[in-house]
Amino acid sequence: MISSVKLLPLPECSNNSQDVNQCNDIEKILASIDCGESEDLELKAAKGGLPKSLWESYSAMANTKGGIILLGVEDDGKPNGIKEIDKLKKEFWNLINNRNKVNANLLK
Repeated sequence: MISSVKLLPLPECSNNSQDVNQCNDIEKILASIDCGESEDLELKAAKGGLPKSLWESYSAMANTKGGIILLGVEDDGKPNGIKEIDKLKKEFWNLINNRNKVNANLLK
C-alpha cells in the first residue's frame, strides 16, 4: 500500500481581504479536526523556514497510512501563518524532489 502525505502551508493573515479569506478557510479546516495533533495530523509552526522535524513526520506518515502536515500552526492548534509562503514552498519542493534527501515523493 502506498501512503500519501499532504502538506498545507497556512498563509500569514493581514488586512488584505484575500489573505483573510484564505485564513478563514484554513481555520475551518483546523476547527473540523479539533486543532489537535494525531497520528495522521502534524502541526508545525515553521516560523524560521522548514522545521527539521518536518522530515520525521513525513517519513512516519509515508511508512504508515499517510496524513496531513499543516505548516504555520503551533502545536496547540493556534495559527501563526507563514510570511514568505512562496519561498517556503520552493524550498520544500526542491528538497522533496531531491533523491539524496527523500527516497520517494508521496505528496498529493
